[in-house]
Amino acid sequence: MRKNKQWSDLQKIYVFAVANVLLILLVCGGEMLYDTESYLEAWDSLCNGRIDLWRTPVYPAILGAIKTLVGESNLVLSVVVLQFIVFLISIRYLYKSVLLLSDSKKTAKWIVLFFIFFQWIAPYSNTLQTESFSISGIIFLIYFLIQSYKKNASKYIVPLMITSAFLLFLRPSFIYLLPVLFVSWLILIFKDRKKIALSLFGILSVVLLTLGVHLYMNSFKKTYGLYKISAVGTANQYILARNSNYLVASEDSALNAFVEESKALRKSPKPLYDVDVNILYFFEAVDAIDSFGIEKVDHLVNKSMKQNKSSVLNAVVYRLFHSARYTFGLVLTLDSFHAKFKGIYNAFICIAECLCLRVHLSLLYLILFIYTIALCIALFKKKRMPWLSSVLYMLGVSNIIVTILGAQSDFGRLILPSLPIYLLMFAQIISLFDWNIKRTNRELE
Repeated sequence: MRKNKQWSDLQKIYVFAVANVLLILLVCGGEMLYDTESYLEAWDSLCNGRIDLWRTPVYPAILGAIKTLVGESNLVLSVVVLQFIVFLISIRYLYKSVLLLSDSKKTAKWIVLFFIFFQWIAPYSNTLQTESFSISGIIFLIYFLIQSYKKNASKYIVPLMITSAFLLFLRPSFIYLLPVLFVSWLILIFKDRKKIALSLFGILSVVLLTLGVHLYMNSFKKTYGLYKISAVGTANQYILARNSNYLVASEDSALNAFVEESKALRKSPKPLYDVDVNILYFFEAVDAIDSFGIEKVDHLVNKSMKQNKSSVLNAVVYRLFHSARYTFGLVLTLDSFHAKFKGIYNAFICIAECLCLRVHLSLLYLILFIYTIALCIALFKKKRMPWLSSVLYMLGVSNIIVTILGAQSDFGRLILPSLPIYLLMFAQIISLFDWNIKRTNRELE
């Protein structure tokens, strides 16, 4: 009976989801954004047996495989359709994850509907960028994590490991998955003796993932001279140094001349972290790395950080507070949509803002604050460690730390792939105050 009710709710949800997807497809028809070309170039590098300097291999391989199958003329539409299919599949797993954590069909339904109509999630499936697969991938990862814990079933470790590997080589920013998952499985060994086997399998999967990342980074070092997963991290640190004006002189005279010329051409703006200026800084960093090599630029950035520790700390604090004003998906404009249907677009944005769908990151920080209090109560008052909730918390906080410390100023877009994590946290917070749920289910676990 309960499963029939769940299926009935999902059917209604999918009616809205499919309608939303079809509307986006019919109106927009698929888009290549400014950095899509770099993924196609990365595919060419992979075909030549060379690791790409800028892009990890998963998304270039997907684009390349589809391009080979359907041809370049059908590439955009084919990729967009695939991304929407994965997006639609992920809806079911998000619904089940919310239900497993909150024990409330009403909460699950409203959380998923928000996910469907939130203005910056589904539209990203209409673009050739990694955001769409990142969002769906996080949903699958969390679902496998929940099921492995709830059912004490090691069979979920394999799909969990595959999903983790997919995400790690899809976006380098997912590197925080390795320490978070390792610590989580280690904690579970001491928390629940009945789940020791599950924990050991989990730790083994993280060790294998770490080995895979190490081998990739070692290959990157052999090719480019630096032990990294991609050059994007170095470029982002260069942008931070330029933005906060703590980039020092380089020992390399040519690189130093380039930096001084760039500083004279584009002085650091006030207020800091303007998105358009950061895009200019990114291309400046790309020019520096392509011209002088990633090793020299990375050395310059690290040297600048060591010599200006107080400036780095001030920049981090500023970025943390400044990020609260950002909205999710800030840099996505859907230009073709705007050009062809300007009136509809403006009306949509107006309605979205009226419905509070243009969510500022300050709300996310508020959710994290409330969640922190709930975790502390569970830990100190009830003398127990809510394992699943702790894992979600570590994932959510780690994502913000990586974004604030090592990314550009478009915080909303960079945090967006982990939005399902924060939605699950919010669902749990709602369940704590929902008196229609049994008391035993109104607790973090």
